[in-house]
Amino acid sequence: MASVRGVPQFVVDTVLKKYNTFKGHNAVHVASIDVDNYHLTCAGESVSTMAHFIKQVRQRMAATQGSAGDQSDIPFHKRKPDAVIDFHPHVYAPLHCGDLLVSAVEQHMTFAVSKGWLFSAKDLHDSTVSAFTNGKNVFSGVQDLDLTRTMVEYIYTQQVDWPSTLLSEKDSIMRIVDFGPSGGPMPLHEQTVLTIQGRGIQLLQYADSRAPLDTTLSPAANWRTQFGPAVFDSSNNMLHTRLSNLIGLPPVFVGATAPTTRSVDFVAAVAHAGYHAELSVEDTLSSDELADRITRLADAIPPGHGITVSCRANHKDDDSRQQWQLRAIARLRQQNQHPIIGVCVNDSISASEIAMLQRAGIRYIALRAAKPSDIDGALGIAQSCAAFPVVIQWTGGRCGGVHSFEDFHIPLLVDAYGRMRAQGNVVLVASSGFGDADGVVPYLTGAWGEMFNRSCMPFDGVMLSSRMMVARESPVADAAKQLIVSRAPGVDPFDMLALFGDAPEGGIVSIRNEHGQPRHVVANRAAKFCHKVSAEILLQPRDKVASALKANRDWILRGLCKDFMRPWFGQSEHPLELSEMTYIQVIDRLVELMHVAAEHRWIHATYRNFVAKFVRRTSMRLQNAEHAFMPELKQGVVYDDAVFDEIATVKLAYPDAHTQLLASADIQYFASLCKRPGQKAVPFVPFLDADFADYLMRDTEWQCQDLASVYNGSAGLDDAAQRVLLNHGPVAARYSLVANEPVNDIMDRIYNGAVQLIIPELPATDIEQLDPESLLSMESLEHTVIAYHSSEGRTYQLPLHPQSEGPETLPSIRAWHRVLPRSSDSKGNTNNNNWLHSILTSPAIVQDKKLVDNYVSRLLRPRYGRAVTVIDDATAVNSQASPLSVKVWNNGPTPTTLETSHRSSSLELSLTLCNDNVIELVLPHRNSSLVLRFLYTGNKTPLAPIHEIMDGRDYRIARFYTDLWRRGTDTQTPAIPSPSSTSMSCCTAPQTYTQCRVPVCRDFSLDMLAIEALPGVFGILTDGCVSAGLLDMVQTEYAVEKCNGGSLFASLSQGDELDIVSRVNEMRTVPRLGKQVVAVSDVFISGTKRKCAEIRATFLFKDAAVAPGRCFRHVAEPTATISAIAGDVLKVLESKEWFYHIVSDQRAREGDTLEFHLRSEYTLSSTGAYLHAATKGSVNL
Repeated sequence: MASVRGVPQFVVDTVLKKYNTFKGHNAVHVASIDVDNYHLTCAGESVSTMAHFIKQVRQRMAATQGSAGDQSDIPFHKRKPDAVIDFHPHVYAPLHCGDLLVSAVEQHMTFAVSKGWLFSAKDLHDSTVSAFTNGKNVFSGVQDLDLTRTMVEYIYTQQVDWPSTLLSEKDSIMRIVDFGPSGGPMPLHEQTVLTIQGRGIQLLQYADSRAPLDTTLSPAANWRTQFGPAVFDSSNNMLHTRLSNLIGLPPVFVGATAPTTRSVDFVAAVAHAGYHAELSVEDTLSSDELADRITRLADAIPPGHGITVSCRANHKDDDSRQQWQLRAIARLRQQNQHPIIGVCVNDSISASEIAMLQRAGIRYIALRAAKPSDIDGALGIAQSCAAFPVVIQWTGGRCGGVHSFEDFHIPLLVDAYGRMRAQGNVVLVASSGFGDADGVVPYLTGAWGEMFNRSCMPFDGVMLSSRMMVARESPVADAAKQLIVSRAPGVDPFDMLALFGDAPEGGIVSIRNEHGQPRHVVANRAAKFCHKVSAEILLQPRDKVASALKANRDWILRGLCKDFMRPWFGQSEHPLELSEMTYIQVIDRLVELMHVAAEHRWIHATYRNFVAKFVRRTSMRLQNAEHAFMPELKQGVVYDDAVFDEIATVKLAYPDAHTQLLASADIQYFASLCKRPGQKAVPFVPFLDADFADYLMRDTEWQCQDLASVYNGSAGLDDAAQRVLLNHGPVAARYSLVANEPVNDIMDRIYNGAVQLIIPELPATDIEQLDPESLLSMESLEHTVIAYHSSEGRTYQLPLHPQSEGPETLPSIRAWHRVLPRSSDSKGNTNNNNWLHSILTSPAIVQDKKLVDNYVSRLLRPRYGRAVTVIDDATAVNSQASPLSVKVWNNGPTPTTLETSHRSSSLELSLTLCNDNVIELVLPHRNSSLVLRFLYTGNKTPLAPIHEIMDGRDYRIARFYTDLWRRGTDTQTPAIPSPSSTSMSCCTAPQTYTQCRVPVCRDFSLDMLAIEALPGVFGILTDGCVSAGLLDMVQTEYAVEKCNGGSLFASLSQGDELDIVSRVNEMRTVPRLGKQVVAVSDVFISGTKRKCAEIRATFLFKDAAVAPGRCFRHVAEPTATISAIAGDVLKVLESKEWFYHIVSDQRAREGDTLEFHLRSEYTLSSTGAYLHAATKGSVNL
């Protein structure tokens, strides 16, 4: 016998029929089949017969193409099977093979009768099913059945259908014991594993009958219960899956697809509709452009919504772009605290890059998989970062744009689904061919797996992409949307021939991109032209492409100019090569193709720069003694009108430019401009060479949203829509029936419709009625935590000190976070509609448009010596009671009774739910308290339901620190301005004035002087102009400098008074660190103007930034001296308007010595560049 895996049954049946016809009788039979007909067991009359038969089967396998070959570029239904064939040497007889062993039945029965081994159906005590009759109970109702003969015939002549037997009893089976031999090929064992996988049925191997049977195995995975959706609150239509828990929004979202998700407005519209959409940045050419796109989206989306950025490169050649984009994204998340929660990448991402994203606060990465090798790469990444979520977006071969030739279901059914579910940090998303509720539901619930006689295989989410191309908010032009709706009816998801046919089906055709990858686009004129180019040119071996281009030059150039958005560049009355064009012809052609004359705009800024650079090259080439290089053609930044001025100047200054053909060096320069880094793909094809595919296909997605920029736009927008390439999936096209339908309507119809279909199948989770005592023991707290219930609420007493020996005595963070909010029932079901549960478990807090780490959760974590009291709402039902407040006490070293210990202890903090879902956090200290307020939004923003109320926040923090730092000194500090007060001008630094008396000289030190200056420094730090970010302030430098040299003590005597003036000397933003404030305190001897010391303190407000235009620096310039000033120098000095005499009778004379004591004030930009400078001071004789 032999097992054949990976070959469809119809292939084996074809070979078997031909072989048996050749032999003249049924020499080989199929003994058993598995659940999906891809695993067969065959038996023959002899070993030689089986060897010859297997040889015939192998001729139809991929192995004959050279170690299976790479068949990924062939549609899966046209591939040769990549099969595995195993012989079973321990099985000598051709069992289960029809008439081969018919004679053996009678021999066996004769032997059984002689031994008395005779049984009938009436001897059976339990219901028994047969593995030979699709699992039916053939013995029921047949009392006189000869059971012995029936069993012998089944073994010798009947084909085994073991999977059907298992499926017929799948709901009642808990365990299966396999008594077969261990080691070597075990077809029955493999079929069993494949059939019961994901059903929660244990399979026990019991090859040794003398060993005890181990029944202590962990429960088998049940994919339906582990990964299926749950509905906790049907009133808000919120499905809970692993994906929704990750993004905080419904598990139906919009994935990155060009050009829709490159638009900030489109992604923001999806967010305002209440759904998640990825932002595509693959096309950005610089970190500034990327930062601008993400920043604009962060400002446009509702607070509490996250951003997923897609910088996924379609090809390995683009990996370098992904690398710098990842660094820029991490910087934006860490420094600017933009709400970036995920990054979509390809499998070239390294472990160090993943660690960088984790440190920056990114919650997950997403990888798109279109074929089994992509799944292998994604699983390798998931295994390397087992504690970090990895979202795998499985597309198969039916997605729009770049696709594979794989079926959507078969790779998952073979083994990919089980391997992905075995990796705990993988979140699985179905990512192509969706557009209505009926199509989404089977994949969220997993019912699609049962269509293939497999277990329930739910996905954690569903991604829409091509379906959103025709939405009203999509940036695609209206004429292109109408073309999709009218010309692309789409195909059935199970119609393989239509999906991967050679001819366009359903209005969609597959072409090749610049890397040779297949790409699904709408079958308009441009797509059909590219399809022909792909078939006749691009799929040729690389060494034959040049000759193919030369042989087909005429129809290629004709198609470029007639049907494609990127025409042949060398075009006058007839096609020209670049070497046949003059300089003016080239310039005019560039302007024609790169500038939209009707709208007076350049298509892209890099196109304007392209033209400007070539114009300057022209002037440099044609200049001579008579026409020297003109200073008007300046290098550097160019403006729209300036380029046309330069073109006009060149045309007038260089008459030869109208007749002079391009030099070969300038042709090479032209080619280098087309390919220079940071240059957007040029909108024409300049050469028919090895880079033809790149000129033709690179970055072609964007032009469908700007039809006015398409060549020959005078023919109308409908003609322009025929010239552009429109990415679209063949299956999703069946749902694109109406153009300009609002995003909100599309998403709601799909998601709400899916929820209404799923809810009847899923029981809602209810929280049972519990008494107060049971609530205290819902989670497993350590025995050292004492809990009790009183009229004051629930109190938890944590141990005072850690044990010197033994296990950790503090409860786990998870148990602590579930007990305090009273958020679980006796079954462990979580009530996520609890404000305290949210503030404890949310990883981030929303501050305006930013996501910051949840510092409240850190304040409430279990610590030694604490007692925590939770006061619940007494008016609520016990099972649904919600906490009203939490108080945290710091116990003394020797508490009295448990009930009174926390009353005499100091209150560390309190957390109270006020009206309108406002949460108030109070941190008392001495005679003051820091008050912070938060808004609980609940299910409105599940990703981050805790929003800090920023109105008056800085004022409350400054007020707290003012009270905290106030001393009993005679400190004259300015009042803290209220939030409504007018803030100071950008270069005016706040100041304070302090007086102190010097003690006995022998006890006086510089440290004491610094201490006396502290109240003044703290006074300016709490000023409204400086105090933003005060909670994250750290001191980085403190120095005392003596003035005029010598010892400070030599100029002081007992009883002297000192005047201390403190001011902000510098305030600026330090990249990657935060806001830096330099405070300087000048120390004067009272009654004199003599400065005896300067105290300098530098503070860093981490992750804060100075408002634009408010960065400044004040510098005391070194004293400058002019000795014996000359008369003419003095006259020049006195002629300046900024030099004047305060006392008119004290004028400088020739030969005097002048001392300049100057102070400069600089206004800086956020990057540190100087915007304004002013210098003031005095000149002393």
